[in-house]
Amino acid sequence: MLLNAHPRVFGMGEVVKLAVIARGQIAGEDISSPSFWREVDDRLRVRWHVGIRELSLRHAHWSAMEGWDESARATWSRHNRWLLDAVSHTAHCEILVDGSKQPARLEALLRWAPDIDVRVVHLVRDGRAVINSYLRKYGRPRQAFNAWLRPSLRAVSIRRRHPNVPWLRLRYEDLCARPVDELRRLHSFVGVEPDALPPIADAQKRYAGISGNRMRHRRLEGIRLDERWRHQLPARWRALFTLVGTPLNGWYGYPVV
Repeated sequence: MLLNAHPRVFGMGEVVKLAVIARGQIAGEDISSPSFWREVDDRLRVRWHVGIRELSLRHAHWSAMEGWDESARATWSRHNRWLLDAVSHTAHCEILVDGSKQPARLEALLRWAPDIDVRVVHLVRDGRAVINSYLRKYGRPRQAFNAWLRPSLRAVSIRRRHPNVPWLRLRYEDLCARPVDELRRLHSFVGVEPDALPPIADAQKRYAGISGNRMRHRRLEGIRLDERWRHQLPARWRALFTLVGTPLNGWYGYPVV
């Protein structure tokens, strides 16, 4: 959301959902600015004779994607390049942010679309906070642990397989504590001139992306640290996390207690 406020950056939201939303398989309100995406669709049809509905942007587990033949991989790569070109042209922005949060999509981009300049911003948070948030919303402990552990391990694996890919780890807690410094670091990483910390409301108004965090529907006044896990996360789940999550959490720089 903060990157989206920079005039040279456009936040696309969760690109993996675009085609299924266009086909009506997900509620249309998940697209923040239908008029923008209609322009993107027009650009695609004029230049490449394909609309958003026909794009191959599907996501699958990496084990399934490994089985794609060369033709399927080439189509996937080509359609993604076309989409990025159309979005960049319509938004008048050269830097696009894909917030899909799907490790398999990142792996596919790095393997099959090497001509796309991919830079990874890995936003992390204390695993106990992530698990507590999931439990508070959905109340399913096993899924809560998997929701944090699996993508975190996949991120470690992808980074090790692609050591030359620019990768910035950004901790949620640091962003809350030092928003100006962290935003300056983020701007430098993506290659834009440092900008002042924009009002959150301004970033929200400019957002025209696909789906995303529910907070985009609420008026936000600033960045605030949420550490409710410290008094909400039950002792038994803290103990389990200490056993299974401490090594990875510690690798991200978080203390045991």
